Amino acid sequence: MNRRFPISVIHCVRALISAIVLGTFCFAAFAADYVPAAPIAIRSDLEFTSRNGVLKGCGTSEDPFVIADLEIDASGSPYGILVENTTAIFRIENCRIYDAASTALRLTATQSASVAHCTMQSSETGIELLEATCTRLTENEIVDCTHGFLLQLASANVIESNVASSGLLGVALESWSQDNVIRDNVLDCTVALAVGQDCDRNAFYRNDFLSTWVSCDAFCQWLSPEREGNYWAGYRGQDVNGDGIGDTAFAIAGFAHQQDPRPATVPFHSAEPE
Repeated sequence: MNRRFPISVIHCVRALISAIVLGTFCFAAFAADYVPAAPIAIRSDLEFTSRNGVLKGCGTSEDPFVIADLEIDASGSPYGILVENTTAIFRIENCRIYDAASTALRLTATQSASVAHCTMQSSETGIELLEATCTRLTENEIVDCTHGFLLQLASANVIESNVASSGLLGVALESWSQDNVIRDNVLDCTVALAVGQDCDRNAFYRNDFLSTWVSCDAFCQWLSPEREGNYWAGYRGQDVNGDGIGDTAFAIAGFAHQQDPRPATVPFHSAEPE
């Protein structure tokens, strides 16, 4: 029988004694193995502790708290990692979370967090941002989750260079999620993108939308600063001069009647579908 601990005994043995620096607990850095852990819930800045998986950091922009190298079997739990109502700055890196009943990783009312190189698998939602601001989600993989990325009341976040596949919905923006940047992602789900009403001023560019099902009911931006659009599997326009940019705009389904004026005719990051 596999034995799981609230947090790895290996981490607890190796962790150096916490010191109080500038009024916050700081954790010293050390080499960590990839180890199993139980689901983690952090509901205030005071709960960024070694017991909750923190390996190092003070919670500042110069020295954020770091949670890393964990494998979390969330079977029987609504979440794998939950962080809510915090002001401390933190990073979650190189974690694998699977089988959460609700959300593998949920950030609620957080700010300036980052999540990188993590895998979320076989959960209702891979990563959810609820009232989160200034979050960076980079180089994560979401597999076989009903929702890949779900944003609600979330603003000024960056979702960059991620992959979502084998799920129902790649990226969903709901409930006044505004001023977010979604770029350089590969979205290979039944519905690649769904943007709800009142989710205006979001920017989408250099993404590979590998499903023909997309919808946008808000007013958004579809070009990068370099005037690069997105790849849309449903685009049927021509590229007469062969420059990789469609000669006509791609019409995005939805009440807002949005268009990508410079759709790519080949994917930016993935093999072109047959």
